[in-house]
Amino acid sequence: MASEQSSDEGDHVNFGVDVETLSLDTLQREYQELTERRFSSTLDEQERQRRATVWHELCGRMDVQQPACPECGTRSWGFSDHTECTGCSHAPADRKLLTEIQRSWEQIIHGGVTDAE
Repeated sequence: MASEQSSDEGDHVNFGVDVETLSLDTLQREYQELTERRFSSTLDEQERQRRATVWHELCGRMDVQQPACPECGTRSWGFSDHTECTGCSHAPADRKLLTEIQRSWEQIIHGGVTDAE
């Protein structure tokens, strides 16, 4: 079985390890590491693909329901330079909906309910 150990204390990316075998904590650390790299513009294609795979695994493990899209009802949102529905590409402008989407993402990423209201 592959190890969850990273080769470097600052590197939490487990390339070559099936995400299904990783603990929730390890997945969350890996996702955060890849997100930091994304915001510093250092992600390569392999890392972009790994980040998407880890995100999908996190979503599948967490009991968090993202808000429904008002256009198509899909409960899945993506972000590139703006938030958009993965079902129909609707880009919400409603602040309340954007806040609900962000809260659901925070719960998925950090594994708990945020206490910000």
